[in-house]
Amino acid sequence: MFKKYSEIENHYNGKFIMELRESGADVWIWVATEKIHGSNLSIICSEFGEKIQLASREQLTDEFFYGCAGKCTKKHFDKIKKYCKDNNIEHLQMYGELFGGFWKGSIDGVERGRKIQDVVFYSPDNHW
Repeated sequence: MFKKYSEIENHYNGKFIMELRESGADVWIWVATEKIHGSNLSIICSEFGEKIQLASREQLTDEFFYGCAGKCTKKHFDKIKKYCKDNNIEHLQMYGELFGGFWKGSIDGVERGRKIQDVVFYSPDNHW
C-alpha cells in the first residue's frame, strides 16, 4: 500500500502554526533535523516482512530510480524485513532522501555516483 509523501509545511504558514497550537502540539517535545537536498525515496515493507518495494514522492518505483536507488537501499532490506516480522507489522513505509553523487575533485578509492542534485557537495557516492 503506497502513501504519497506529503509536502513539508513552511514555518511561516500562520494558519498551520495556529492549528498546531490549538491542538496542543506546541507543548510537545520534538527534534528538528537538517533537511537533505536530494530526491525523496521510501522503502515499503508489507505482508509482515515478506515484500519490499521502493517509492518516489509520487509513485512506486524500482531499483533503477536515479540509476542508484537499489544500490543505496538494499543494505537496509534484511533489517527492515526482520523488524516487521519480529513485531508483527503488516505494513511499514520508511521515508528517506536519496542524495550525493556530486563532489568537487576526486577522492582516492571512492567511485563517483549518480548526481542527484547540483547544489550541495554531500558525497561523491550516493546514499539513502
